[in-house]
Amino acid sequence: MTEQINSQPADSSVNLIPVAHYGQKNGHHAEGAEDLIVNYRPMQTSATEWAVLRPFVIDVARSVPFVRHKQTVLLLRALTRLAKWAKNTAMLPLEADILLDPDTIAEACSTFDSRFVAGSHQWVLLRAAEERGQEFSPRSLTDRDRSLQPLSADELAAAATRIATFTQDRDIRTANMAMGLSGGAGLTFKELLAAKTSDIASVTGGYNVTIRGSAPRTVAVLNDWTIYVDRALKVPTPDDWAICTGVNDPSSRLKHYLHRRRNRHYPDIPRLRSTWMRQVCGILTVGELVYAAGYRSAGSLGAFDPYLLRRADDALLPILRSAKAVTR
Repeated sequence: MTEQINSQPADSSVNLIPVAHYGQKNGHHAEGAEDLIVNYRPMQTSATEWAVLRPFVIDVARSVPFVRHKQTVLLLRALTRLAKWAKNTAMLPLEADILLDPDTIAEACSTFDSRFVAGSHQWVLLRAAEERGQEFSPRSLTDRDRSLQPLSADELAAAATRIATFTQDRDIRTANMAMGLSGGAGLTFKELLAAKTSDIASVTGGYNVTIRGSAPRTVAVLNDWTIYVDRALKVPTPDDWAICTGVNDPSSRLKHYLHRRRNRHYPDIPRLRSTWMRQVCGILTVGELVYAAGYRSAGSLGAFDPYLLRRADDALLPILRSAKAVTR
């Protein structure tokens, strides 16, 4: 006998309310949430830094309804920490389309010391991502690799093989520029999107890249990576952009790269930059690393501690004994 289920609920003295299932939209904000969001001011964040982070944090928080105030507060804290990580460590632009990518969220949360905080922040950030159009993602930090992890030799070989199969000019140009400028000179995603062909100077033995923006500097492309710049520059383009040629609107350029990246066409920029950092950590002084990487202080080098090298004592001690002041 087949049991039949009545679609009409039976009479009951118990008041029933709809249940918001995992990942399901609630449809409205808690009362007073707007005031809570617009007046939010994180602790241990300077007014100057908050002025930079606030537009991203407030815009996303306004778009994600929660019934309870504590969930909105958790979201605000998670968005602030995500934005700080993007700005100070990953060097990613404060754009929701980039930072609310599930992989990027997992990468940021995997840097937290507390597993509990990492899990709760990941949950609320993925909820925000899904509210803004992303597909549902598993709530697991262990299923994803951190993008700050440098590429292995096998991964680099696979990336080189993949981009060697490209036939479209824009793909050939963009993928090879990404390899040459981020993997070979350490450009961040934001810097790569803003780079122009005129910023690349051919010099004896290779290329120098002039990086503009908030961390202006000039960096030489590592010798082993110049082949990618060579290939990219051979492609005729309608404009002066280093990547995503023919797309002048900044948001459209960003979305174009991310779309191709998700389809495993274009390289992973943060991991390419980390690959460059791993190599130069054993070559440059701390001051030179801060400059070449475009950081504000040595505090940003913490993620790369495993790659900081020193000489053996028998070589280091004589140097320390006779150390002289460096001419600045």
